[in-house]
Amino acid sequence: MSQIAQPITIRNTTFKNRIIKGAMSEALANYEGQPNDLHLGLYSTWAKGGLGCAITGNVMVNVEAKNEPGVVVIETERDLERLKEWAAVGKQYGMVQLIQLSHPGRQCPKGLNKETVAPSA
Repeated sequence: MSQIAQPITIRNTTFKNRIIKGAMSEALANYEGQPNDLHLGLYSTWAKGGLGCAITGNVMVNVEAKNEPGVVVIETERDLERLKEWAAVGKQYGMVQLIQLSHPGRQCPKGLNKETVAPSA
């Protein structure tokens, strides 16, 4: 069997294979940054297809600092149940899901955010 199809354990996490989807911005969330059925469907498709790990891309940590429309924002516990549903989609097919957390700093578009802040500001 090819190495890529072999399970691998890194620390306490076992991946069913070594096929990993790198982080990319899905841009599917609503204006408030909430994950929705589009996320569940997309990640379910990847999980059913046999992906070992999916890294979500560009999940913001501040609703006032988005780099593009449609990004998921995890700022409070408001969407915790929906985030759990999103995680469960992959888990039911043995896919590990990881989150890439982001803050765009001064690269925030003016029309999307009230004020851009950077270390040099």
